[in-house]
Amino acid sequence: MIFSRPVAMAAAVFAAAFLAPSSEAVPQIPGMSQDEVQAKMNEAMKKWTEDEQKKRDSREAEIAAVNAKEQEWVKANLLFSMTGFVVDDRTVSTKDKATKKKIKLTIANIKTVAGKEEEAKETLKSIVVGNMIAYKRLGGDDDNRIVELWTVEGKHVANQMVEAGVSEKTEEYSDVVGDDVMEVRKAKDMDRREQEMLAEEEEKRKKAKAAAEEKAAKAAETAKGEF
Repeated sequence: MIFSRPVAMAAAVFAAAFLAPSSEAVPQIPGMSQDEVQAKMNEAMKKWTEDEQKKRDSREAEIAAVNAKEQEWVKANLLFSMTGFVVDDRTVSTKDKATKKKIKLTIANIKTVAGKEEEAKETLKSIVVGNMIAYKRLGGDDDNRIVELWTVEGKHVANQMVEAGVSEKTEEYSDVVGDDVMEVRKAKDMDRREQEMLAEEEEKRKKAKAAAEEKAAKAAETAKGEF
């Protein structure tokens, strides 16, 4: 099929111009009236707006799903309490929420680095004393519980102790999360998904640009063939 030179030029311009639609001044395109160009621009802008709304809706639905999943897990696995005081380098004192009895919570799967017992105790104090905590019971008895422990925001206390250089990891219990939960985990999940979405969008943009360039090149080649 042979195109006239103005139509070939218009095809090349549209292929590049409407990858990122804009509502600014109407460009001059040979072979097309201003009304026709404006109509094409409006159509492109409408599609872009609809696509952006779909992205927002998708993100909101994903956030809601992440929140629901996390809330369900928290309800099934965690208990909450206010820290009383630090007993030693791995143990905190608190009250059972139901019975109001004083209990001790010993952090599982870590051991204190030799010679750093006091430093570990002070580190634990700085993380939990005066704050709400969340824990998952792993063993022990009602008065002395072995637990996986988090701050109320969801930061994993054992990992913080290890990162501070006062504790080392052990593998005493296997039924552990071993990482942050609640708000901290949700934020990490959404950041990860955001990066994935950005990568997907960049890949689509590259493909669209390549397709537009190919279309423009074919249009230009067709126009050359007329002479």
